[in-house]
Amino acid sequence: VELDESPALVTHNEFSGGVQNGGINLDCHAGCEPTSLTKNHLFNLGTLNQYGLSDGGAIHIDNSTGFVEVTDNKVHDIRAQGFNGGGLYLDDTTTNVLCRGNLFYNLKGGVIQWNKQAPGGVVNISNNVFAKSVNGTYSPVNGGNRTGEAFMEWNRDGAVNMEHNVVFFDPERDGPLFSSWHGPSAASSFKTVAMDYNLYVDTSSATGGSGVFSAESGKGGTPFPGDLSMKAWQARGHDVHSEGAVHGKCANWSWSEFENGGGAAGMALGILPLILDDVGPDW
Repeated sequence: VELDESPALVTHNEFSGGVQNGGINLDCHAGCEPTSLTKNHLFNLGTLNQYGLSDGGAIHIDNSTGFVEVTDNKVHDIRAQGFNGGGLYLDDTTTNVLCRGNLFYNLKGGVIQWNKQAPGGVVNISNNVFAKSVNGTYSPVNGGNRTGEAFMEWNRDGAVNMEHNVVFFDPERDGPLFSSWHGPSAASSFKTVAMDYNLYVDTSSATGGSGVFSAESGKGGTPFPGDLSMKAWQARGHDVHSEGAVHGKCANWSWSEFENGGGAAGMALGILPLILDDVGPDW
């Protein structure tokens, strides 16, 4: 569905098999008023793309500086023949977005992708569960995607608050945790980004992960911007209260229970279980 008028409410829909920009494409070139995208189920998108590219995501918001709410959606199994094929794509100066209570998993591209961000606005990412790949199904490494496409494609500066989220990250399959757009000085360029109370779970092996978020250095031990370990990233003032866990050590968690928000470990950080029982058509 493509929206070029607002305000709009898109709720309790099911989207599958879309091309190019995915399931919901919010085109705000004429200006966007408050728009709500909530309780939708988006899956198996990008399968019919005949052009060999997919410059978009399951939810694609283009050139929006008005308020857009993306809440309580379930997004999974998104792929592309070429590049991208991600979850939430904030394109062409988009800002003033609230992304809350969503579940994203099995994505060939980045879970959240930016292309520029207008000054003066803010993107709030709160209480979501992100798992790019399950056993590498659509990962950059094993899925033939563009080299280096990251779990989070943050390729522009901008005001972002990212708090109370669960990130299930597999360093063996998911590519970089953050894009390398900013280069070696990436950590300093994140001064407009506020990140805290997030739970990062390493799922890199069947035996319980390699502890990428506890490693000080070495291969896979420096996943944060600027090639920093989690401890060094926290020393810069980011994710100060966040926790790094290993698969198997995150209480009450399993692949079949994404919605529980990380179980006891998540609850300790103020992360609430997702409410997704009623996503999709309600008729």
